[in-house]
Amino acid sequence: MIEIRKYKETDKSQVQYICKATAGEFFSKNEIILNALPLVYNDYFTENEADNIFVLSDDGKAVGYILCSSDYRSFMKKMRKIYLPKIRKQSLFLYAVAVGYLATMVLATAEYGTHLHIDLLPEYQHMGYGSQMIDVLRKHLSAKGIETLSVNVIERNSDACKFYVKCGFEKNKTFTKDLISLKINTKGVVK
Repeated sequence: MIEIRKYKETDKSQVQYICKATAGEFFSKNEIILNALPLVYNDYFTENEADNIFVLSDDGKAVGYILCSSDYRSFMKKMRKIYLPKIRKQSLFLYAVAVGYLATMVLATAEYGTHLHIDLLPEYQHMGYGSQMIDVLRKHLSAKGIETLSVNVIERNSDACKFYVKCGFEKNKTFTKDLISLKINTKGVVK
């Protein structure tokens, strides 16, 4: 049975696996970088804001996840103090990627305080689960009194942009010719 449910601590290794399995060819070519990716995109969330994580579960096994930070200041502080040093020890290249990631968070997220990251295993993509997970997260954030959710995306990655626009996201900021920030209001989601 496929369902969207709250994250459980026992999902952590599978969420890390999904992060690596969906990383793309560039990151997949280097095992050190690939194995360090969860430090950038998962570990802060699973260790500090697990309440803001939902998984797509197939017969109890996580096959996708959506997560967000609803405490921007804590996210930035802990990423700088705890996670960036760990990332730097693993890979200087990934450290540079993480610093860039945080820089875009400063520019895009400081205004709203929330941003998301979503990954689904390829065999579960293009089936409507991603947009359902966005709706679940929006309802969750709305119930917490958070009004806006943002995501940064490479605009030339048209599949990702099309997905977010289809879900109702609108362009918020442009950082470079390719990197943009999108936002969506959490209010008005049917509970």
